[in-house]
Amino acid sequence: MIWATRIIQGLLAIAFLLSGSMKLSGSPEQVAMFSGPFGYSVGFMYVVGAIEVLSAIGLIVGLWRPRLSIIPTGVLLVTMAGAVFTHLRAGQGIGAAVPSLALLLLSAILLALLLRVRDVTSSPLQPACAKPIQKGDGDNKDKVPLPRSTTNDVAEIKVINDGPNLVLSKDAEVIDAQGNRFKTGEQWALCRCGLSKNMPFCDGSHQGKFSNSPKANQTSQNEETTIKVTNDGPNLVLSKDVEVVDAQGKRFKTGEQWALCRCGLSKNMPFCDGSHQGKFSSSPKAK
Repeated sequence: MIWATRIIQGLLAIAFLLSGSMKLSGSPEQVAMFSGPFGYSVGFMYVVGAIEVLSAIGLIVGLWRPRLSIIPTGVLLVTMAGAVFTHLRAGQGIGAAVPSLALLLLSAILLALLLRVRDVTSSPLQPACAKPIQKGDGDNKDKVPLPRSTTNDVAEIKVINDGPNLVLSKDAEVIDAQGNRFKTGEQWALCRCGLSKNMPFCDGSHQGKFSNSPKANQTSQNEETTIKVTNDGPNLVLSKDVEVVDAQGKRFKTGEQWALCRCGLSKNMPFCDGSHQGKFSSSPKAK
C-alpha cells in the first residue's frame, strides 16, 4: 500500500509540475485556451500554474513526510474538479475533460490513501499508540488493557507488524541523550516509523503510512532495563536481559547492547543499520 501511494504521488507530482510550468511560462496554447473558450484572464492562468507547481513540490516533499502531502493533494483535487467543470462549461465535451478527470480521480485516490486510518478499535495497542502510558493512567477505565509480558524476569520488547516497538516491562526506563528520564508506565510503545510527533514514543502516525513486519528465528534469551534515546539516532538498549520478539512471539538474537531503529529507514528492522545518518532529525528531551 505504501508503494502504491508513493507511485501515485510521484506521477501526480510530475504531471502537475509539467502542467503548471507550461502555464507559468506563458505557453501560447495555454494563453489561447484560458482567454478563449475558458473565458478566464491570463492572470488567472498564472495563478492556476502557481498552484499546480507549489502543490507538486508539496507532493515531492511528502514522499519523505507523508502528512505534508495531504493539503497539496486536497488543493489539486479541487483544482482538477474546477478543470473538469471548465471543460464541460466551455462545451468541449467529456473527451476534452478526460485528462483532468483522470488527474481528479488519481488525486482522490491519493487523498484517500493518505487519510487512511486502520480499523484498530479492537486492537489492544490503541492506548499505547495514542500516547505513552503515564503513571497513574491505570485508573482510566476508557483504556483497553494491554497484553502482559510472557516472562516475569526478562524485559521484553515486542515488534508490532507495521507498528511500534511495544515495551512489556515495568522495570524499563527511557532516558534522553543527557541521561534525564522520560515518564512511562508499565507498558508503552516506542516509535520506529520516524513519523511520530511525540518522540521517542508512538503517537499512531504510522497507521496506513508504514509497512514493516520483521520476522525472527527462535533463539534463547532483573535488573532495571535502560533504553537511551540518542539524538538524531536510534533507541540504544543498555541491557543484556532484554528480549525482542516479533508479532508471532519468536525471539530475535541480540547482544548485550544493541539499537532499535526509530527513523523508519533501516533495512535490518527492527534494528538500526545506520540509515538514519544525515536523513533523520529528532532529539527528544525528557522533563
